[in-house]
Amino acid sequence: MTLLAAFLDIAAGWRSGFPQSRTFQRAVRQALGSLVCLGRRCLSRIIWANGGQLRSWSAEYFLHSRCDWQPQELFRPILQRTLPYSSSTVGDAKFPQLVDSTRGDAFHSEILVSRIIHK
Repeated sequence: MTLLAAFLDIAAGWRSGFPQSRTFQRAVRQALGSLVCLGRRCLSRIIWANGGQLRSWSAEYFLHSRCDWQPQELFRPILQRTLPYSSSTVGDAKFPQLVDSTRGDAFHSEILVSRIIHK
Protein backbone atom coordinates (compact mmCIF):
# COMPACT_ATOMS: atom_id res chain seq x y z
CA MET A 1 0.00 0.00 0.00
CA THR A 2 1.38 3.40 -0.94
CA LEU A 3 1.44 6.31 1.47
CA LEU A 4 -1.21 8.09 -0.61
CA ALA A 5 -3.49 5.05 -0.54
CA ALA A 6 -3.05 4.75 3.24
CA PHE A 7 -3.86 8.46 3.69
CA LEU A 8 -6.97 8.23 1.50
CA ASP A 9 -8.06 5.10 3.36
CA ILE A 10 -7.86 6.91 6.70
CA ALA A 11 -9.48 10.05 5.30
CA ALA A 12 -12.41 8.01 3.96
CA GLY A 13 -13.53 7.74 7.57
CA TRP A 14 -14.01 11.52 7.63
CA ARG A 15 -17.06 11.32 5.33
CA SER A 16 -19.53 11.25 8.24
CA GLY A 17 -18.22 14.59 9.49
CA PHE A 18 -19.28 16.58 6.42
CA PRO A 19 -22.79 17.42 5.20
CA GLN A 20 -21.97 17.06 1.47
CA SER A 21 -19.58 14.93 -0.54
CA ARG A 22 -18.05 18.01 -2.22
CA THR A 23 -17.10 19.53 1.17
CA PHE A 24 -15.63 16.16 2.17
CA GLN A 25 -13.58 16.06 -1.05
CA ARG A 26 -12.44 19.65 -0.48
CA ALA A 27 -11.33 18.82 3.07
CA VAL A 28 -9.39 15.75 1.92
CA ARG A 29 -7.75 17.81 -0.83
CA GLN A 30 -6.74 20.50 1.68
CA ALA A 31 -5.43 17.92 4.15
CA LEU A 32 -3.34 16.27 1.45
CA GLY A 33 -2.13 19.68 0.29
CA SER A 34 -1.01 20.49 3.83
CA LEU A 35 1.15 17.36 3.79
CA VAL A 36 2.94 18.21 0.54
CA CYS A 37 3.08 22.00 0.98
CA LEU A 38 6.51 23.48 1.63
CA GLY A 39 7.04 26.22 4.18
CA ARG A 40 4.21 27.69 6.22
CA ARG A 41 1.01 25.77 5.74
CA CYS A 42 -1.48 28.59 5.34
CA LEU A 43 -4.53 27.96 3.19
CA SER A 44 -3.23 29.99 0.24
CA ARG A 45 -0.08 27.82 0.04
CA ILE A 46 -2.15 24.66 0.38
CA ILE A 47 -4.32 25.80 -2.55
CA TRP A 48 -1.16 26.43 -4.60
CA ALA A 49 0.26 23.03 -3.63
CA ASN A 50 -2.93 21.45 -4.99
CA GLY A 51 -2.65 23.38 -8.26
CA GLY A 52 -5.67 25.58 -7.56
CA GLN A 53 -4.00 28.96 -7.90
CA LEU A 54 -5.99 29.81 -11.05
CA ARG A 55 -9.41 28.82 -9.64
CA SER A 56 -11.59 30.88 -7.33
CA TRP A 57 -10.47 30.37 -3.73
CA SER A 58 -13.78 31.32 -2.15
CA ALA A 59 -15.07 27.73 -1.92
CA GLU A 60 -11.85 26.67 -0.22
CA TYR A 61 -12.26 29.38 2.42
CA PHE A 62 -16.00 28.63 2.84
CA LEU A 63 -15.06 25.16 4.10
CA HIS A 64 -13.68 26.88 7.19
CA SER A 65 -16.15 29.74 7.56
CA ARG A 66 -19.57 28.52 6.40
CA CYS A 67 -19.63 24.75 6.21
CA ASP A 68 -21.28 23.00 9.17
CA TRP A 69 -18.83 20.15 9.67
CA GLN A 70 -17.93 18.23 12.81
CA PRO A 71 -14.20 18.51 13.61
CA GLN A 72 -14.33 15.78 16.25
CA GLU A 73 -15.43 13.32 13.55
CA LEU A 74 -12.09 13.82 11.77
CA PHE A 75 -10.20 12.34 14.71
CA ARG A 76 -12.44 9.32 15.27
CA PRO A 77 -11.06 7.13 12.42
CA ILE A 78 -7.50 8.12 13.26
CA LEU A 79 -7.93 7.26 16.93
CA GLN A 80 -9.70 3.99 16.14
CA ARG A 81 -6.76 2.89 14.01
CA THR A 82 -3.94 4.13 16.22
CA LEU A 83 -5.13 3.39 19.76
CA PRO A 84 -4.29 -0.34 19.49
CA TYR A 85 -0.68 0.68 18.78
CA SER A 86 -0.42 3.45 21.36
CA SER A 87 -0.30 1.62 24.67
CA SER A 88 2.45 -0.39 26.28
CA THR A 89 1.73 -3.52 28.25
CA VAL A 90 3.58 -4.83 31.26
CA GLY A 91 2.04 -8.10 32.31
CA ASP A 92 -1.72 -7.55 32.32
CA ALA A 93 -1.51 -3.79 32.95
CA LYS A 94 -1.73 -1.27 30.16
CA PHE A 95 0.09 2.03 30.40
CA PRO A 96 -1.13 4.60 27.88
CA GLN A 97 1.50 6.78 26.28
CA LEU A 98 0.59 10.43 26.76
CA VAL A 99 1.93 13.54 25.10
CA ASP A 100 1.78 16.98 26.69
CA SER A 101 0.79 19.28 23.83
CA THR A 102 -0.08 22.25 26.01
CA ARG A 103 1.33 25.59 25.03
CA GLY A 104 2.86 27.95 27.49
CA ASP A 105 5.70 28.19 29.92
CA ALA A 106 7.85 25.05 29.91
CA PHE A 107 8.26 25.36 33.66
CA HIS A 108 4.52 25.58 34.39
CA SER A 109 3.83 22.92 36.99
CA GLU A 110 0.22 21.98 36.26
CA ILE A 111 -1.97 21.28 33.26
CA LEU A 112 -5.31 23.03 33.64
CA VAL A 113 -7.35 20.80 31.33
CA SER A 114 -6.73 17.20 30.43
CA ARG A 115 -8.76 14.34 28.97
CA ILE A 116 -8.49 10.58 29.04
CA ILE A 117 -9.51 8.76 25.87
CA HIS A 118 -11.23 5.45 26.47
CA LYS A 119 -11.60 2.78 23.81
